[in-house]
Amino acid sequence: MKSLRSFPKLISAVLLVCAASLAWSCSDDDTGDDAFIPTFTLPEQPVIKNNYASQNNTITVVASHDVSWTAAKTDEQADWLTITSASGKGNGNIVFTLTEKDTPGRRSTTIAVTGTSERDSRTLSGTVTVEQMGSEPTIVMEPVGSVSLPWTGAEAYTVQIVSNVNWRAELTVVSGGEGWIAKTAPAADVEGDGAVVLSVSENESTESRQAKLTVVYVDDPTVKAELTINQQKQGERHRIEFAGMTTLLGNDGNTTLEYAPVGGGESVILNDVEVEVGTDLTTVYYMEEIPNGEYELKRVGSVEINALFTLSNGQISYVERWNPAFGCFGGESEERPIAIGKRSDIEALASSVNAGESYAGIYFVQTADIALGGSWTAIGTSDKKFSGNYDGRNFAITGLKIAATAAGQGLFGYVGGVAASEDGTTPAVAAALRNITVKGAGSTPSDNDSDAGFDITATAGFVGGIAANVTGNTVVSNCRNYAHVRVTISTGANGAGNSGGVIGEVGGTDVSIDKCVNYGKIVVYSASNTLVNNVGGVIGNMSGGSEERPTIVAECYNYGDISFIGNTGGVAGNVGNGNIQLRRCGNYGALAATAGNGRTGGVAGGSSGVIDECFNLGTVSCSPANGNNTGGIVGWVGGSAVVSNTYNKGTVTYTAANSGTLVGNKSAAGSKIVNCYNAGRAQKDASGTALGTTGGAINGGAKNNGTNVSGCYYLSGNGNDLGQNGTSPDDVSRVKALSQAEMQVAAPSAEAFTDWDVSVWNFESGSYPTLKNNPEKPL
Repeated sequence: MKSLRSFPKLISAVLLVCAASLAWSCSDDDTGDDAFIPTFTLPEQPVIKNNYASQNNTITVVASHDVSWTAAKTDEQADWLTITSASGKGNGNIVFTLTEKDTPGRRSTTIAVTGTSERDSRTLSGTVTVEQMGSEPTIVMEPVGSVSLPWTGAEAYTVQIVSNVNWRAELTVVSGGEGWIAKTAPAADVEGDGAVVLSVSENESTESRQAKLTVVYVDDPTVKAELTINQQKQGERHRIEFAGMTTLLGNDGNTTLEYAPVGGGESVILNDVEVEVGTDLTTVYYMEEIPNGEYELKRVGSVEINALFTLSNGQISYVERWNPAFGCFGGESEERPIAIGKRSDIEALASSVNAGESYAGIYFVQTADIALGGSWTAIGTSDKKFSGNYDGRNFAITGLKIAATAAGQGLFGYVGGVAASEDGTTPAVAAALRNITVKGAGSTPSDNDSDAGFDITATAGFVGGIAANVTGNTVVSNCRNYAHVRVTISTGANGAGNSGGVIGEVGGTDVSIDKCVNYGKIVVYSASNTLVNNVGGVIGNMSGGSEERPTIVAECYNYGDISFIGNTGGVAGNVGNGNIQLRRCGNYGALAATAGNGRTGGVAGGSSGVIDECFNLGTVSCSPANGNNTGGIVGWVGGSAVVSNTYNKGTVTYTAANSGTLVGNKSAAGSKIVNCYNAGRAQKDASGTALGTTGGAINGGAKNNGTNVSGCYYLSGNGNDLGQNGTSPDDVSRVKALSQAEMQVAAPSAEAFTDWDVSVWNFESGSYPTLKNNPEKPL
């Protein structure tokens, strides 16, 4: 046997560098065009070297250009390894030398690498292990153990050999007959590292076949490594089908496919791939079997695909959705949404929805401010509603301009989720609009009788800056409208008004609307000055809601001025029948009824639902002679309505009966008004004439409708001369007059705000009570 010192002893395991990256985002929104994720990656597998002294050994560091790094041994006693190049920036190498190991057995040490990003100043760290083999003879093969080759064969399949001995390669056919596999290199024995090259024929049979490659130490055949080679039988091609994709790829009979495991791992490239494009789908055929698991299809040929797919039991069980309107895959999860970053993207969304694609269960994310141009066509129609999830990420959509005669106008037209099937086999799918900001052209209307300066002009109902009509199983959250709305209703028009700064109409069950704000001016009237249904600063009309599946509006506010005919509220024009709740909302805008005999309220025009912890700070003016049902909080309440923990500070001007500074008309004995107060001025008309005998703080068609009223107060004087139902406030348990000093107290007492909940209300000497969970905001 030759001395081992006479052989090169490079034992180098093939390193599979799995991305063990430490990363962070330098942007609050990592979906934006400027998002940057610094990376820092080291080999996870040990770096294995032979037993001889060597120089210029390297370990690769993969890092983004902003990361500076430094390497050091963790054990200074490991003097057999010396780092000669220990630092770098971005991609680079750690360089080290090794002394000879002339005894059997391995030795190892750890190198620690610390990196710092110049963008973030955070520290990243990682370690890599270096192993040096002993002096015993060794043979290592790559791949290890066994390999499966496709039935199509391979002209030159290479097996890498790393060794510190003189070796010979031997090939044995186990099954399939002689001749289907042959060793073409090496032709002689090899000393040290090398490779074995095999020629594998196409398997035309219906059976798989096997061979064994053995690499042995020439001087001692007991030192060896073996590789089992299996060739698949010829069979049906595997395939991935992409429904709806007909343009991204072209027909191709000989291309490649690249895929990688989800969550990290090396990419795999398959050859002999065919592409077939049909009228409604594209099919990609491949021969080599892919193991069960979750993968990303990165590309076919030179075309980037970036689609997820899953194999279960050897079959494709899931392929990510192709979205032809946007030319991309994804949208089926919040983690892989469809990006809306420019005008053409949101126009494509509108066109696709209005053509019948609901996008139920599909997620969209806005990634930049978008400027619209020309007249906008709303997303969704009455029979083709939007059922997806749109997150505006607080980016703005500017330049909204609509001039239409049809109902259903806004950025979105009709929006609604999908109900569960009656048999329970198909679950409900919710729709959602979140974090959307809509702005108009930036002009200011100067004349309510002209369309000039208004961003949305329509001659039919269901109009809202964010959405015209919202139905069941829908969430609208943190949306803001700055666009100015003007609606002129013609006789018999669909929607008959029902317009709001944020949403025109809400109907159905399981609807949640929260943290939405309107800043735009709203003008709604009819040419004949007849009743126009419902107008609200945030929502025009609300209906639906059940005991189990309520409709809830919370923390919504209006700052826009409203000029109207019909039922109008600072927050909602009408809170209709059903389990509908208006909680922790407020109005800052001025309301002015110019004609008609509708219901007008600082918070809601009319209500049969629940209004709790709300306030009105805007002026409420109803100038028509027949302008009944005007209230500082609600114009009209009926049925089992509840108004609680709510107050008015705005001036209320009215001209007819059933008007009050708190509630204009409490029409039903079953409705409740609890723990409310008024500190605003009351006047009968614009000249400032006091109310007189036409109403009170709470008014009603009959005095017995005053039942279920308790803990309510109004500021004496200041035009507030009457208490409940137009009579003097003798029944102090219902509505009681207080002076300003009596109202601005530090705590509830037997004389004022008796039994009011201090967990709901803030009391401070010298100030009127405010709501703890709904504080007033500076204008």
